[in-house]
Amino acid sequence: MADPLPQPTSSPPPPDVLDAFRRQAGPILAEERGMTAAALKKLAGLARGLGIAEVQVEAAIRSLHLAPAADNPGAAKFKRRLLKD
Repeated sequence: MADPLPQPTSSPPPPDVLDAFRRQAGPILAEERGMTAAALKKLAGLARGLGIAEVQVEAAIRSLHLAPAADNPGAAKFKRRLLKD
């Protein structure tokens, strides 16, 4: 039986470029309210602007799902408040 999820064929971009991509992707995702078609188009443009090779753009975007959430004390406090109520 064939694997339902194709495996990535390209290696991810260098870690420093990937970190810059992740930092700059946050505001785009917030503005577009998630991973929409418009957000994907903007993220692909951002990746190309950072010098990420065309074959690595998908890997860079996919890495956004794998990136750990940044430690944000305000967000943690808000989450505790939501769970309390």
